[in-house]
Amino acid sequence: MTNQINLQDLQFTNDELFINLKLISKLNPNDKLKIDINKTKLLSVDNDYLQSITRYYYGFDRTITLDFIDKLINTVFLKTTSLKQHIESTNININKNSKKFIEEIKSDIDDNILSQSKIILDPSIELLKYTSELNNVINGLVNLKITYTGDQLIQSKLDYIIENIRTHVDELNNYISINKK
Repeated sequence: MTNQINLQDLQFTNDELFINLKLISKLNPNDKLKIDINKTKLLSVDNDYLQSITRYYYGFDRTITLDFIDKLINTVFLKTTSLKQHIESTNININKNSKKFIEEIKSDIDDNILSQSKIILDPSIELLKYTSELNNVINGLVNLKITYTGDQLIQSKLDYIIENIRTHVDELNNYISINKK
């Protein structure tokens, strides 16, 4: 009956970051999220008929799930900032081929295969991929706002997260456009 997840100490792998971002981006209006009990660092869509009982039993509510999303997004922000610093310190160019490569990955390789393959991406490609995923997450969060139309606090928190993502994506896009060669 208590929350089993300590969000403060939560660490995500790259795979967990990308899987969660993809899940959020695919949310439809009226979808509800939950933190997967068996895989505590992954979200899932909560379609359970006993949803309220399960949430009560595990101590999960929309606030905890939103805090999880906020932690996830802030972790991605830290990751992209770290990638930018790595790119700058190693003088890696973000070129047109990187952007083309990331589009080919999206269209030709199933996300699960990419995740399971443990491919180590060039930092510039990884930065482009995070930028793209963050941009896609906005639509899912807008749909989540529709789910909670009656809850002004949750909607305000989602607005805040969405604005932070937009600001960060704009900064990343500016950085990418300046550093294209």
